[in-house]
Amino acid sequence: MPMESKTQSQQKEAVVMEGEAWSKLRFGGIEEGSLILCDRSCPDAPDTLRYREGNDFEVDYQKGRIRRLPGSTIPDFRENSSFGAEPRSVNLEKIADFGPWHCQKYTVYAFYVFDPSGNETYGDVIRRISRDGPVALPLGLAAGIRKKKPLIYGVIGDSISTGCEASEGNDYFSLFADYMKALGAAEVKIYNTAVGGTTSQDAAAAVERLYGEQAVQPDLITVGYGMNDMCSLGNDPGTDPEEYISRIRQALERIRSLAVNDPEVILITSMPANPIWNYTSGGSTALAEALRRFAVQERLPLADVNRLFHSELEHGKQYQELIISLINHPGDYGHHLYFLMLKELLDRAVWSDLNQKHIYKEEKE
Repeated sequence: MPMESKTQSQQKEAVVMEGEAWSKLRFGGIEEGSLILCDRSCPDAPDTLRYREGNDFEVDYQKGRIRRLPGSTIPDFRENSSFGAEPRSVNLEKIADFGPWHCQKYTVYAFYVFDPSGNETYGDVIRRISRDGPVALPLGLAAGIRKKKPLIYGVIGDSISTGCEASEGNDYFSLFADYMKALGAAEVKIYNTAVGGTTSQDAAAAVERLYGEQAVQPDLITVGYGMNDMCSLGNDPGTDPEEYISRIRQALERIRSLAVNDPEVILITSMPANPIWNYTSGGSTALAEALRRFAVQERLPLADVNRLFHSELEHGKQYQELIISLINHPGDYGHHLYFLMLKELLDRAVWSDLNQKHIYKEEKE
């Protein structure tokens, strides 16, 4: 893998601020004067509002933290209806207008340059996650990219995989498609059969739609379920992990039966939900752990988003910064994190040397 540079750039980091209290940025050791703060994840768009340091906000560059100043035009999250909410206290079925609860209004985006020394970078986190998890890499996908082939990318999953609440082009699958093209793929066509509100029970049907209604033979399929599976509806604790894996296995069997080629299948663990949501069971961790074991058994690449999101929380990020809908949908920053996990898998496959390929082959056999 290429060596990391002496400085790195942080992109579209979501920040939500409360009053004039300090909010943690993901990294410390920030280059003085490098931070840009704006109301959208694209700082150069003509309608983007840029906030002014010294007027709207103050930055502690060394510690990596930021806060609103008196009279700031940056929205104050204390005005959000969820501020101070207890776990499992937000019942959306009893809220007539969800607008005051949504985090979009209160989210600003930070761009800055930082010194990776003294920080656990995303690369560090993802490598740590990867050391503890499955060894399978998308080597077939990497080979197709090296040969500059046109690729067909099939996406199945729940509302997160529809790109719900990400701005145009900032959903994880579009970012991943763009990255595959940047690495050399002639083109990447996305066919998305994800449906909001679905669970792993719909996975096999999503495969059928991909191969039937879309009538394509994908080179890559990402499978992302879990958010709705972990939901606790009434007294229902959510999908049992064994049942969850059984359904994912059925979807994998349908792929293998319908594919005339040998598509790369990448499994994706789900991000956790915000604990204040009344449907949150906390079961995403158990489902993610079950999917990790399944990925090892099946020798399938796994984008372990669940662990990356928990790492973000450990590094001081807040649920309202990771979840734009407040409860269960990532915004541009959250989708960027999904993309980083997929990117790391592909990078490791593309840059793996012959010895690593040989090790993978032995483990597969």
